[in-house]
Amino acid sequence: MGGLGNQLFQYATGRALSNRLNVPLKFDTTFLLDRSPRENFTYRDFGLCHFNIQGKAASEKEINRYTNKNVINRLFNRALGRNIAVYFYEKSINFNQEFKELPAHTYLEGYWQTEKYFNDIRTLLLEELSFKNAPNGENAKLLESIAQEESVSIHIRRGDFISNVAVNEFHGACNVGYYERAIEMISKYTINPILYF
Repeated sequence: MGGLGNQLFQYATGRALSNRLNVPLKFDTTFLLDRSPRENFTYRDFGLCHFNIQGKAASEKEINRYTNKNVINRLFNRALGRNIAVYFYEKSINFNQEFKELPAHTYLEGYWQTEKYFNDIRTLLLEELSFKNAPNGENAKLLESIAQEESVSIHIRRGDFISNVAVNEFHGACNVGYYERAIEMISKYTINPILYF
């Protein structure tokens, strides 16, 4: 769920768990594929397909197994000795120590926006989160320029942070002064920075 940044955090966390347990990683993309009308909502696409990631989409049957909240079905599966699927929901933005004890057959739901979930596989993630296709044309020229300069990337988040009332009320938006102060600070710590917006 969410945009590319959220998906990167979710992938990294899921990948850390699958790597620790030496089990395959599967994705539930049903939320991203659902285009049902929703008020104050920004639809997103699966953006990880551009990277050398490990894992594949889970089947509907697999997803239902993990998200089934029917207690009788869970007790029935336990009585038959079947692997019980664990549904692990992120309760807060802080690192949850229980993550370290999760077993195979775990369904993760949340944003997982702390590197504490995956910092032990940093090198692996840097390899897998490389692009499948090398930049070409103008993109290759721009990348070469960025590598040769003291380059600074400045991201200005607007879009749904402005147009979506609910998102704006929750997150807010930075004003021009915020970016002016950021550029002043960057200029104090760099020599001849080239800013890319």
